[in-house]
Amino acid sequence: MASALRGDLPWSFRTGLASLMLGRALDKLGDHAQARQAFDTAVKHLSNTVTADHPDLLHARELLHQ
Repeated sequence: MASALRGDLPWSFRTGLASLMLGRALDKLGDHAQARQAFDTAVKHLSNTVTADHPDLLHARELLHQ
């Protein structure tokens, strides 16, 4: 839903946060492949919309590399 709402903008902070939350939920459900994909999306969006030391970006990167 967050991706659809961003319209023609290439990057969205909200899409990054939604992807991070989705990835965490999928990881807890045991769907690690889909979780990793969601974390990758989160990192891409957050790295283009927040500072490099933003806590959500750091967390998404950490989860992606687990």
